[in-house]
Amino acid sequence: MEQNNIITFIDEKGKKIDYEVLDIQLYQGNIYCVCYLTDNSSTEVYIFRVEETENKDYDNYILETDENITNEVFKRFKEKNKDTIEFL
Repeated sequence: MEQNNIITFIDEKGKKIDYEVLDIQLYQGNIYCVCYLTDNSSTEVYIFRVEETENKDYDNYILETDENITNEVFKRFKEKNKDTIEFL
């Protein structure tokens, strides 16, 4: 479910987890979302690959596990936001 820039996922235990979408990028023919947890329980960003479904009401968001892709998408995110976000 997506509202504004918040995406809500439901984990395997039925718990809702909210992520804020910080950026959306096209990379190697795929769409990626750079997100962080809205509850501030982590300082990490999460990169999800977006897969369109036949149902136009929602898409599938798959946590990207390829380190080369996540590094490149995050590098692009940092470059795009270098003047507005302080990266450690």
